[in-house]
Amino acid sequence: MAELSQSASLEQRGQDPHGLAMPRGLFMDDSLFTHELLTTVGYKAGVSFVSKCINAEEAFEAALKLEPDFALLDLRIPGKTSGLVVAIKLKREFPDMPIALFTGEPGVAIEHQVRYHGLNGIITKGCHLNELITSLKALAGGAELWQVESGRPFISQNLDEWESLLSDNEIAALPCFARSWVDTQIAKAVNVDVQTVCDMRSRLQRVLELEDFELVDTLTGMGFQYLELNRFDPVEL
Repeated sequence: MAELSQSASLEQRGQDPHGLAMPRGLFMDDSLFTHELLTTVGYKAGVSFVSKCINAEEAFEAALKLEPDFALLDLRIPGKTSGLVVAIKLKREFPDMPIALFTGEPGVAIEHQVRYHGLNGIITKGCHLNELITSLKALAGGAELWQVESGRPFISQNLDEWESLLSDNEIAALPCFARSWVDTQIAKAVNVDVQTVCDMRSRLQRVLELEDFELVDTLTGMGFQYLELNRFDPVEL
């Protein structure tokens, strides 16, 4: 009993069984059960969660006050601010802080956005406990964590990397798709017919391995909406 009490006391002080300081983490999730789980798993991984938040406001405030060594953020939380937005803001404030998203729905679209914004990766909810422990250790050490293995190289905003995959018209249409333009606007901008725009959208989804609803989010996550429309005159929205 005394041994258990001593272990709990060390955990509360952020120390490992040898009394050494553990990496200090910030965790954001709206589930109190998950908070308890991560506290226990974190100790087994040799990390201490100094702040467990349930929303974006709490996470921002805690990060500024405590300056944790790393952060793990639930992707989907109540309210208008997603875990990805929180992660991006924290990365701007703490560029050297390892930050990962925690989600039960990993996929190519969210991986693109996480990579583009320079985050450390994704930890999947519901993974085996040993895998979670290993991932927390890696995150605290600054390692990258990628759950999605699609068998193709990651495609960045650098258009040179797209030229071998897409036609000139498809590349020209990327900013239009990212801006959520309707097919008639894209057709006029790229100087093709509407059916060709539909075909381009389908091919982009196949190349990027996306569902229809993921295309705009993925392209905006990679910043294509900010590219200049330099091959044609912009269409008035």
